[in-house]
Amino acid sequence: MRFSLPSFALIAAALALAQPQARQDHPASLNPPPEFVKDIDWPAFDAASAAVPEPATNAQRLARGLPLIKPKAHRRHFQRGGPHRLGSRALSAPRAETSPLPPAHQKCNILVKTDDTTLGYLKAQFNKYGEYGAFTSEQNPDTLEVSFSYSPDSPSQLDMLATNSPSKTFSYMGGVVGYSSGSDDLASGSSNSYSATMEDPTTEDQPDYESAIWAYDPVTQAITAHWVNTDGSTSTTHIAYANDGSDALMVVGDLDNVNKSLGTSYPEVTLTCVPPTGTAPSPSV
Repeated sequence: MRFSLPSFALIAAALALAQPQARQDHPASLNPPPEFVKDIDWPAFDAASAAVPEPATNAQRLARGLPLIKPKAHRRHFQRGGPHRLGSRALSAPRAETSPLPPAHQKCNILVKTDDTTLGYLKAQFNKYGEYGAFTSEQNPDTLEVSFSYSPDSPSQLDMLATNSPSKTFSYMGGVVGYSSGSDDLASGSSNSYSATMEDPTTEDQPDYESAIWAYDPVTQAITAHWVNTDGSTSTTHIAYANDGSDALMVVGDLDNVNKSLGTSYPEVTLTCVPPTGTAPSPSV
C-alpha cells in the first residue's frame, strides 16, 4: 500500500487502515479487510479537527507530514509581465486582448448509470472507507449535492465541493490511491485504481490523492475524471463501480486489468449532472 505522508495525514486519522503485514494474508482487494477499519462518528471527528489549528509554518507542516506552503508570487501589473512598481508609466497603450469568459457556476446531483442500468443518484453517504458509492432512486435531501465553478473555455481540473458531505472536514469529492495499487499512476495496462472519496482541496503536488480531477461538459452534462500522473502526463481514464459489496466509485486507467487483478467484474459507469430539485439549470454558454 503506497501512501505519501500528506495522504496518510488526510485519511489515517479517519480510517484505521490495515498494517502492511496484514495485507500479505489477504488477496488483492479494493480496500483493506474490514476488521482493520473503525467506524467513524463524523460529527465528532469534525469537531475534533476544528479544534486543531492549521500549522502556520513550513516546519510545523513538515512535522505533521503536510505539504509545504507554496511561495507567494510577486504581484504583477496587469499591463506588464514584471512585478508592479508604483509610479512607473506604461510606454505605450496596452494592446487590445480578448477578455476571458467569466466563470460559470453549477450545482449537481450526480446520476450514475452503466450501459444498461440506472444505478441511481449518488447519495451523501460514505461507506466504511470514506468512499462514495451508495445510491438513492430519486432526488431527495439524502442525495449528494456538489457545486463547482468552471471556465466555459476549459471546463476541466475542477474541484467539486460536496455541499452536504457527511464530513465538514472532508467536503470535496476527489480520488485517493487504491489499497492494492502498486504506484500512483493510471495508464493502459495498469491495474492501479483510485477511489472516489472524501477530500480536502489538493493539487497534483500530492500524487497519492487529488481533488481537481473532474471535467464537466455543459452541453451533455457529463462528468468525467482526468488524472495527472507523477510525471505530469495524463491518460484515458474510466469511472467504474465496485459492485461486489464495496459500494464505491473508482477511477481506473485500464478496467480490464483492474478486474483481472482483483478477480471482479466491476462495470464502467457514467456520471451525469442533474440540477438539484428546485434549482434552475445554469444558462447555456
